[in-house]
Amino acid sequence: MERRVFPGKLFRIGEVIAGLIFSAAFLLFACSKAAPKCDSGKAVDAVIHEVSQDMKKDLNFLASAGSGGLSEDEWRTLRAGITITVDNIREQNYVKDSDRRTCAGTLTIQDSSGKESIPVVYVPDTDKASGEVRVTLTGYQEHKYKKTGPLISDDK
Repeated sequence: MERRVFPGKLFRIGEVIAGLIFSAAFLLFACSKAAPKCDSGKAVDAVIHEVSQDMKKDLNFLASAGSGGLSEDEWRTLRAGITITVDNIREQNYVKDSDRRTCAGTLTIQDSSGKESIPVVYVPDTDKASGEVRVTLTGYQEHKYKKTGPLISDDK
């Protein structure tokens, strides 16, 4: 019995196999929970979010002394007048074994009263369960403390 090979069918099977391999590789690398690069949008957004939440907490504390805190609408109005950016981003260190990056940059906060540039260091990390990018930020709190001193003293 003679066996016939149809080149058209083999070509289609090859395309399907190549497509499956490409799809698997894409899913493996595109959806990985690796630490984001220092200048990735998610890492920069996480720094800005961290600073924004800290500012909101401080303003709530100050407002609570008088009227009980800020409403969400009041906070959105105040926040709309503030521009927060991270520039001069660079990677200071990368540890391959733990997939950990240490990043540095200049945090700039601009509002109607002026512009302030603060050198910061941050470590972006991806939550393995949710995929959310979080950062550990240093430099901002220290700058804020030097500028204003402690608002609440632990001394009694």
